[in-house]
Amino acid sequence: MASDSCFTRYSSAYEVQAPSAEILSSSALPKLKSRLDKLSADVKAQLIEQGFTDDRIKFERKLNMRFDGTDTAIMVLEKEGQGESSFEEEFKKQYKAEFGFLLEEKNIVIDDVKVCTRSIRWTTLSPDGFRGYVILQPRYSIAWDL
Repeated sequence: MASDSCFTRYSSAYEVQAPSAEILSSSALPKLKSRLDKLSADVKAQLIEQGFTDDRIKFERKLNMRFDGTDTAIMVLEKEGQGESSFEEEFKKQYKAEFGFLLEEKNIVIDDVKVCTRSIRWTTLSPDGFRGYVILQPRYSIAWDL
């Protein structure tokens, strides 16, 4: 039985980043998470306006972090279900893996907050959606006589 429609997948990747100059501390984390929440809500609203459903939007929330006095920042992904110290722990883990040491006496500076989304949307197209296409018919038939 032939189907009268077909499904087409549309995907979208969207990133938004905002500058910051916060020093990582227990008092700064709620403010940083609030900024990440705001960016997430803004991106989500734009994707929903484009036809993506809430259950198809996935977020990655990140902080661009570095030790004070250095110029090399590392983008750290927020780990779901972990406490507020997850950013600091992950930054130190990545920094030590990259450089082989930690600058324990230095503050950690947040240069940027960033939200990345990945979303998928399926739409149904009728056969009329393919009117602009030409269906090629074979011109020749080849028979092999072996």
